[in-house]
Amino acid sequence: MTRAEQASYVASQLVPRTALLTRLLTRHLNGGLSRPEVGLLSTLQGGSRRITDLADLEGVAQPTMTELVKRLEQRGLSSTSVSVRMAGWSWCH
Repeated sequence: MTRAEQASYVASQLVPRTALLTRLLTRHLNGGLSRPEVGLLSTLQGGSRRITDLADLEGVAQPTMTELVKRLEQRGLSSTSVSVRMAGWSWCH
């Protein structure tokens, strides 16, 4: 198999393998994580984000995102902080 064929094969397998990994991870955690919570954790892998930005990215209202973040915090899976320079803005990481 040529290098180009190998790259094409790997690329064709990324989406189904990622979907399988997500399902297995959700099943393994078995901690009652909802799909939105799993999606939020995936988004946060890219770094800290403002709550309002997370809400926009996930397509939910800001109060809903705040509740999602609180639930993840209670499980020790995320944390929030308030920036001194931008008082009142919550950052989640």
